[in-house]
Formats: sequence, structure tokens, C-alpha cells
Amino acid sequence: EDIDIISFTGSTATGGKFLSYAGETNLKGVALELGGKSPFIVLEDADITDDLIENAVNAAFWNAGQNCSANMRQIVDKSVAQEFTKRVIERTKQYVLGEPLDPNTDIGTMINEKHKQKVQAYIQSGIDDGAIMVHGGSVDGRYIQPTIFTGVEPRMKIAKEEIFGPVLGIIVVDGMEEALKVANESDFGLHATVFTKDLDRAIHMSKRLACGTVSINEFSEGNITTPFGGYKKSGSSLARDNGVEAIQQYLQDKTIWISLQL
Repeated sequence: EDIDIISFTGSTATGGKFLSYAGETNLKGVALELGGKSPFIVLEDADITDDLIENAVNAAFWNAGQNCSANMRQIVDKSVAQEFTKRVIERTKQYVLGEPLDPNTDIGTMINEKHKQKVQAYIQSGIDDGAIMVHGGSVDGRYIQPTIFTGVEPRMKIAKEEIFGPVLGIIVVDGMEEALKVANESDFGLHATVFTKDLDRAIHMSKRLACGTVSINEFSEGNITTPFGGYKKSGSSLARDNGVEAIQQYLQDKTIWISLQL
């Protein structure tokens, strides 16, 4: 009863338990920063450069995909999808699996055996749902090779649920409006990346994407000066990490009326 607020970063399932507990014990507040299923959007006017490909692969496989803002849904316009997919596969093939503390390592282990099995199950579900595994999928101990699926549909489990492992799904769309529709058809809303040469379109999409952070022409979560948090099941609306906004969740407003007729 002495606790005024709980601040939690972790899974959506565990965050829900804190909300339930807060209701039962009349805690004053719960600030949640939870999971994600973030889109990496490539519009038809984007140049498929080395920089774009490096951002795409890093957005998916950084920390072996064990990252809440990982861009695992890569939504690509049909006019550039073939080149994009080819080059993402080529770059991913260069990734080195190994000891996480080795500077030469690109992909380390899953956090534990149970989680490794969970990620394996998602890979199998992608195959079962009809997606095409074009790279990866192999397992060695607790290492999972970075895995890429094409032919992914928004309805598929690997396109809807947070995997928290190195499993990238490429979804082909026709135009900006379909890209926005697919990106927003998610229970999560933590982060999004958009690649386009048209700044007006970038701003337009940023306003319409239902997520807490949008990065344009670069995968970035921002820095300590900018607020970071999510919409929908990615977190509570008032909870933000970083920036002065991070302090607001620990404050309450108070109104004081004073009569000067002493």
C-alpha cells in the first residue's frame, strides 16, 4: 500500500499482470513499456542502397532480435521488393554467429533454452502458414541462425506476434496507403522506420503511424533526450522512457486556490 507507482519494462503479458495487481491493491499508477512488432517500411521511391540494407538487417537482427523495437515486419513496395529481398539475404549471409562478448560476433545466443524453443516454434509456424523460408532456420545449441521469410501475409502468426528472436518477415504491398494499413493492423505500436526520398510523404506517414517513435531513412530509437514508449499493447499512454517526459509519470497535478481577501 505504500507504493505509489510501478514502472515496468518487459513483455505485454507480464505488464498486464501488473495492471491487474494494481487494481486489486489500489496502487496509484502503473507505467509500462512493453513489447512490439515494429514495421520497417520501404516505399517505391526509396533507393535500395547499402545504407538502407544495413539498416534493414540491423533493425531486425540487432541483439539476435531480442529487442522490443526490432523491425521484424519489413513492409516493402512491390516495385523494389525483389531487389530489397535479394540484398537483405546477401547481407544476412555475412552475419557471424558466436560468443556474444566477441567483437566479431553479429548474432549471439538466445537468452535461455526455453526461449530458443519458443523462437523455433515461431519458425515452424511460418512454414506451416505457407510463408517461404529463404534463409536460415538452423539451430546449433542456443544459437538460431538469422531467418528470413518471404510470402508473408499480415494474418500469419509470424507477422502478428512478437517473436523476440532473429526471424524477419517480408510483406510486399502496393503503394503507401497499403503500407500504412498493414503497418497499423497490429496490436502493438512501439516503433516504425520509413524509407522514402519524399519528406512530405515521410511526415504524412509519421503522423498516421500508430506508434510512439518513427525514424525516417534510418533505424533509430532516438536518444536519452527524446521520449520513448508505445501505443496500444506496447505500453501505457503516459509512460515514456528518456526525455523530460519520463519524469511526468511520477508526478501528479495539484490545483491550489488562494483568496487574497485577507
